[in-house]
Amino acid sequence: MSPDRKSLASAASDQIRAIIDAAEQTAAQIRADAEEEAARIRQEAKDEATGIRSEARGDVSALLESIRNRVSQLNSDLEQLEEKLQPAPEPAPAPATPAEPPPSETAQASDADLESARLVALNMALDGNASREEIDRYLSENFALSDRKALLDEVYATLGR
Repeated sequence: MSPDRKSLASAASDQIRAIIDAAEQTAAQIRADAEEEAARIRQEAKDEATGIRSEARGDVSALLESIRNRVSQLNSDLEQLEEKLQPAPEPAPAPATPAEPPPSETAQASDADLESARLVALNMALDGNASREEIDRYLSENFALSDRKALLDEVYATLGR
């Protein structure tokens, strides 16, 4: 091989090495940039997920607090209703010459007793902790009703049972 050819081959070889080195450096830079971009995207996704979790926890906490408040209010309302539905205490013994109340007062007392019994039966049936027989027994012990069976039939019909 002639010296010109050797120098030409050497120069071409040097240029190819320079091109390969430049390509490798460019590839390494592209890889480093891609890795940095991937890390940035992962961090943004992680930050966004953390924000979403925090927001969801806040929403769940607010919802739980709202439910607790509503349950507390419902318990309070039920306690008030139970107080209103308590059977009247036994009246004191009547005087020696009892005077009967006018018929309209007896009818009103009977209607009020019937409505109270209906509400108690409905509440017990809705609660689901008492059978029909237990509700009937409770009504017989606490209310003066002429037809407990009809009242219970009405309550259970209202509930679709």
